[in-house]
Amino acid sequence: VGGTGAFPGRSIRVVWIGAEGEFEGLFRAVEAALTPLGFERERRKFTSHATIARVGRPSPETTSLLASKLSPHREIDLGEFKAEEFLLKKSTLTPGGPIYEDIAAFHLSSP
Repeated sequence: VGGTGAFPGRSIRVVWIGAEGEFEGLFRAVEAALTPLGFERERRKFTSHATIARVGRPSPETTSLLASKLSPHREIDLGEFKAEEFLLKKSTLTPGGPIYEDIAAFHLSSP
């Protein structure tokens, strides 16, 4: 786990830490399983990450401040961990903030 970044670019709305490993394979497997159930495929490029903060409607000053604070940590190494399960979450964005709901838990087998 390591590195920091933000989406969608110039107007920061999401702050994240990067993740390495088999996450893209997991993403592709989940997407393949959900597509036949009527879920649309993701159109954006996959970026393996964990969201650590959401930003409402940042001013240009706030965006600039966040970018300057994140920049020195783009390559930071936060160590590693082994995931034993993952939760499929539903995220509903509302004017009052996001509402998260656990849909299912999946236990991961050891390699």
